[in-house]
Amino acid sequence: MTLHVYSVGQSTSLHKINNLLQVCGTGAYHVAVEVNGAEWSYGYAPRGSGVFDCKPGACKTHIYREKVDLGYTTLSKDEVRSILQEMHAEYLGADYDLLRKNCCSFSSDFVIRLDLPPIPSWALNLANTGKKAVDMFYTVFVCMMEARVCCSLTLRFLHKGNSRLSGHARARNLLARKETTGCVVRGNAFYRTL
Repeated sequence: MTLHVYSVGQSTSLHKINNLLQVCGTGAYHVAVEVNGAEWSYGYAPRGSGVFDCKPGACKTHIYREKVDLGYTTLSKDEVRSILQEMHAEYLGADYDLLRKNCCSFSSDFVIRLDLPPIPSWALNLANTGKKAVDMFYTVFVCMMEARVCCSLTLRFLHKGNSRLSGHARARNLLARKETTGCVVRGNAFYRTL
């Protein structure tokens, strides 16, 4: 079994940049797994499966870089065919996502199912780092929005003049009614719970 690694796209500039990035343990790569004489990968398709095959080392949409030996699988050709049929159904072309569901995640999943060693981390690092950065940004954004809601609700209740409760007591009552899901009061401040 072989992992085929390509520089993403047809840009010779990106191919040269990948030469530098690989020294740092990363790069923008397209990867595919060769098994039983065909190279298998995953990409966007408007309908149907995004799983596709080609002649090994001959994907026309990317610039070939290198191959990595993954060893041998103990699975039969029929078992490999069965795995590929499952993956055809699981990896729809419309579900393709540059950071979360891509050729790297497909190939990584495929080699695990083939009971092969994992794909080298340098081939996956850029996609994984991008996913983590987007997830972190989203988490920070959600926290900021929830904090804004907590503050807004607190101010609304603190400025009601006809209540005998102090602002802090009103805030605790508000939290008890679960109107600020994910927030807690500590002293006179609101915090988002994780």
